[in-house]
Amino acid sequence: MKALVERRANGMTVAIVSARTLSERDGSSFRPWMQCEGLKANRFLNFRLFDLNSLDQFDENDFSIVHAHQNSGLLFGNYLADLHGVPTREFNCAISRYRFPKREAARLMKSREIEKMQDRLLGNAKGIICAGESIEEFARPLGRTYLVRNCVDLNRYGQCDISSTQIAVCGPFSGYSNQYQIECVVRVAKLFPRLSFLLIGRVEDRDLRILSGAANIRATAYVDNFPDALRTCSILFAPYASFSAQDGVRTKLIEAAACGMCIVATPYAMCDFYGDNVLVAEEISELGHHLEYLAESEDNRRNMAKSMRTYVSVYHNHITETKKLIKVYEEFEN
Repeated sequence: MKALVERRANGMTVAIVSARTLSERDGSSFRPWMQCEGLKANRFLNFRLFDLNSLDQFDENDFSIVHAHQNSGLLFGNYLADLHGVPTREFNCAISRYRFPKREAARLMKSREIEKMQDRLLGNAKGIICAGESIEEFARPLGRTYLVRNCVDLNRYGQCDISSTQIAVCGPFSGYSNQYQIECVVRVAKLFPRLSFLLIGRVEDRDLRILSGAANIRATAYVDNFPDALRTCSILFAPYASFSAQDGVRTKLIEAAACGMCIVATPYAMCDFYGDNVLVAEEISELGHHLEYLAESEDNRRNMAKSMRTYVSVYHNHITETKKLIKVYEEFEN
């Protein structure tokens, strides 16, 4: 089978284009990078990865297929679109935190502008690759859709230290929605002082001042090896606000599950994530009680987390998901 894939790839050259710079470690840059790792693992080597810093080296005529992530397809005439989320829905969620009746006209204009961009992006695409079931459901009436979930290489994620009572909160912590995470963690930490939190990722100076009010929160700043930092904890805390809801599963949840961690989250973190035994709540006190329940007993943590790595191996395995991607390439090459 591997040899067959290599033979089919001989006449096919694929450009994978990220809408972000690959030096930024977040879900937007992680997805194209992980797809490339999966292609190599499946012995499909006729591709090149571009980001915003390398597009000056890109010539569309050099490639038979352009796989364009997020809105980068707007730069090209012939491409497969890779949707990480639904732009109009995410904009409407994000804008919902504001209350400005006098600026309603501006909101409507911006909303219409994003809707036109989305229509042009998807209307001109040869096919639409979807990062999750909710995205595929949205895009199905608009074109030929293909479900290729966010994925990880399980070999990069060792089993977490289940004896640890440390609770991970994952950044980067920039922008309003991630600042909400910090404020939520501080509130829980003050109500439950016996809990211990580790913020993994760069924290802005203004937020460090907020953290100084809670002695049971530590921050790592930027880490080179995110999986190693993550698995020093046994619990992931993912407190996302309603205005930061997105379509498609969050990479942080998949990575935590790959480490065999327990997960406590708000409902807005859970789109397209179907792992068993996730504790979900919205109120600060209830979130804190869930975390306390897990922190006070290793048996509780072990029972909650036992199915997580199996879930990832079935639904978010980089080998399996990238085989789907190769089939999409073959369909459009033919």
